[in-house]
Amino acid sequence: MTLEEKVRKAAQELRRTGHHEDAEVVERNIEYISRVWKDSPPTATLGDDLADVQDCIQRILTALGNHVAA
Repeated sequence: MTLEEKVRKAAQELRRTGHHEDAEVVERNIEYISRVWKDSPPTATLGDDLADVQDCIQRILTALGNHVAA
């Protein structure tokens, strides 16, 4: 299972348990990340790509973290 598939599965679980807003955040951000990787020009460095998705990753982690039992 790819990282994208795992994140999408987590979003489905959030939605199933009634956390629709966090599921939307996770889905919207993983879609953006997927587009960045797919559309990245060959001349882009890994650092450039990671900078583009850093905020998205943080939003995903925050949304998922809202539902992790302490």
